[in-house]
Amino acid sequence: FLFGGLEREVGASEGLVLDACAAPGGKALLMADLAGARGRVIAADASTKRLAALVRLRTRWGAANVSPLAADALRPPFASAFDAVLLDAPCSGLGTLARNPDIRWRLASEDLARHATRQRALLESVASLVRPGGRLVYATCSVEPEENEDVVGPFLAEHPEFETEGFPPWADPFRAGDFVRVDPAHHRGDAFFAARLRRAGRGRGMW
Repeated sequence: FLFGGLEREVGASEGLVLDACAAPGGKALLMADLAGARGRVIAADASTKRLAALVRLRTRWGAANVSPLAADALRPPFASAFDAVLLDAPCSGLGTLARNPDIRWRLASEDLARHATRQRALLESVASLVRPGGRLVYATCSVEPEENEDVVGPFLAEHPEFETEGFPPWADPFRAGDFVRVDPAHHRGDAFFAARLRRAGRGRGMW
């Protein structure tokens, strides 16, 4: 439901949106549905197997304004900038322990550092695709600071052209400083973290 709030804002404006790690595709399809005919969502994923599932889902959904693309967000093959980019970054998944208790046996302590290193690289990569005035949303399904604040904080320190931007009222129950956080210890459901960033400059920014 928290992603629904983000997607609802995407749908409020026309423009070009990138879902950088899109498979299996639910978020991209909902964003496209809300954006309508004036918006276009590029649903990119590095896994061709997962992308095939996204293509099947798009066909069943009838989302003509979703364009699936086999692309690695670490090496994005784009020449133009986007009005908005969503990076729902691959993470440890520790926020889904209630549904996936086996994670605790599969995850080693060093895996958090490995995920964080990749997340920082992904954020750095997709940030270059945001046009002036556009927005970048970074999200994970983890409660771990190493994958959340410790990724976004250094990025902002190194990129003064980006700054945090407040969330709309629907996020009030989940605010954690400049970010939003759903913590299973206090809220029902999986853990969730999101940072909403705006790139300086004039443009057709959305979200």
